[in-house]
This record gives sequence, C-alpha cells and structure tokens, in this order.
Amino acid sequence: MMLPDFWQWLLLIGLLSLLIAPPVMALISKEARGWSKALWVLISAAFSLIGYFAYYFLVVKRRR
Repeated sequence: MMLPDFWQWLLLIGLLSLLIAPPVMALISKEARGWSKALWVLISAAFSLIGYFAYYFLVVKRRR
C-alpha cells in the first residue's frame, strides 16, 4: 500500500478546509449569538454541500 503524495495531501487539506472553514468561522464569530449563530452555522454548512452537489450533478453526472 502506497502513502499519498505531498500534492495529494495538500489537495485534501485544501478541500477539507474549504468545506469546514465556513461553518467554523460562523461558529466562532462574535457578531451573532444564540439561535442566529446556530442558523448561520447550518446555512454555511448546507451551502458548502449544495455547491458540491451542484458540481457533481452538473459536471460529473453529464460525463457518464
């Protein structure tokens, strides 16, 4: 079994940070409090996933 290359690790870390950063930034923000903060975390997580699914269905599925 071969370990991933440096560039694969870099790509993986970059993609994970793009998916994880928006909800974490909303979570640690001092601008919102209570339910407002919870909703911003959920919304930012959902839009990250919506962007991925849009790419998957519009680009990846069409090539198959």
